[in-house]
Amino acid sequence: MKQKQALQILIIADNGGGMTLQLQSGRQQRYQHYYLDARDLVRDLKDAQADPSFSGWEGNDLEDEALIAEEARWGTPIWLEPTYDDIRNGGYLVFSPQELRDLDPDTCGWHNAQELHALLSDWA
Repeated sequence: MKQKQALQILIIADNGGGMTLQLQSGRQQRYQHYYLDARDLVRDLKDAQADPSFSGWEGNDLEDEALIAEEARWGTPIWLEPTYDDIRNGGYLVFSPQELRDLDPDTCGWHNAQELHALLSDWA
């Protein structure tokens, strides 16, 4: 019997106001999409948690031909993995959905993270 892989979810807020949703199930099945609207990210997050078989979803940045070409040209990986220095220097904040729910919006100072917190807090 094949064991079901746990769905790993990361939400990455950037200092430009954008947000990236990353979903990973096992080593082969990955989805990543960049959002400017927190409501769209939360909608996709809800869909993924309801049905974690996200293969075939439209909008997967990992299948975007322009991003693939950029990765080949510049060696910049499409799969976003902020380093410790990226985070420490204020470029990114990285959260699990629960960490966003637990966020203190009064001390965060990032509009995109505060908006995600509000949307996720309303959704149990």
